[in-house]
Amino acid sequence: MILAIGANAKLAETIGLKTKDGQERYVKTIIDTDSAGHTSVEGIWAAGVAAGVSVHTIVTSGDGAKAAINLLSELKGERYTDHEAVPSAKH
Repeated sequence: MILAIGANAKLAETIGLKTKDGQERYVKTIIDTDSAGHTSVEGIWAAGVAAGVSVHTIVTSGDGAKAAINLLSELKGERYTDHEAVPSAKH
C-alpha cells in the first residue's frame, strides 16, 4: 500500500506509523521512512510531502515515482523497469 495523505499525518499516526518532526514550514509531522519509502509498518510505503521530501509538486511527484518503482521491484523480486511504456521515436 502506498499512503497518499499529503501534509496531514493524522491517518499515519492513527494506524500506528512512526512519525517525526517535519522540516518544512507548514508540515509539522511527517512519516518516518527509509530512502526507498518503507515505513515502520511492513507493506505500507510513503513518499513526497507525507515523507518530508518537499512541498514542491515536481519534487514530490518524482519521490512518489521512486517509491512506486521500489515497491514494484520488491514485489517482483528484481529491479522493475518498463521501457515498453516509453514510446519510441519513429522516423
